[in-house]
Amino acid sequence: MKLKIIGSGNARSKEICASTLIDDTILVDAGHGVYKKLLQENVDIKSLEAIFITHLHTDHFIDLTAIVAHRNILKDDDPNVPTLRIYLPVGGIEALRVIALNTLDQNIDPDTWMHFSSKIKEYDNHPIHFKDYEIKALKVDHAAMVPSYGLIFKTKDHIVGFSGDSKTCPNITKIIKASDTLVIDTSYPTECIFHMGLDTVINFAEEYPEKLFLGTHISNEVRNSKHELPKNLHLLRDGEIY
Repeated sequence: MKLKIIGSGNARSKEICASTLIDDTILVDAGHGVYKKLLQENVDIKSLEAIFITHLHTDHFIDLTAIVAHRNILKDDDPNVPTLRIYLPVGGIEALRVIALNTLDQNIDPDTWMHFSSKIKEYDNHPIHFKDYEIKALKVDHAAMVPSYGLIFKTKDHIVGFSGDSKTCPNITKIIKASDTLVIDTSYPTECIFHMGLDTVINFAEEYPEKLFLGTHISNEVRNSKHELPKNLHLLRDGEIY
């Protein structure tokens, strides 16, 4: 399974907001700057087959509108452009509709715009089967942002877990135990009520030395810290490939 890191930062860092492209076709999260970074990395928007949004904070969600708009233009020019599948947590369809309603020209129906080139579905904890992937969503603890999900992508060869934004909670441990590689919230030097910290992730990496931990959603404070990291923990940079 190929992971291309579109963004590795949080809302206030210099890096693009946390976002990962799986096997060049599946995007996990689409916050500030992700759309432009996809273009800068020469990712063909037509090649995207699915987008999963872990929660509805703007640093994980807002650039979805730009991707949908781009995809609509492509389909308007070529009706054979395949449908983009978008998976959102509960409330996501209405959130996307509100943005469209308040930003589109008044003569454009927001529901028609949303579904012109995309098939949008809200997910819960039921497994999702997409091509050769089995995807499982688990609710995580991102304080007042409910629902927030972590995701597990499983193929016959590898399992990658995404924590989404979360502090330590039982489902984070489940995601870690189920996965070979973890793309994990490493927001601050120490854990807070919203996010795991570098201290937490170091502890996980030491507890599970057989797994690869890829820290994301990284603040400037973590970038500037001088911690010695376990060999199986890497702090991600925009544009890296694993």
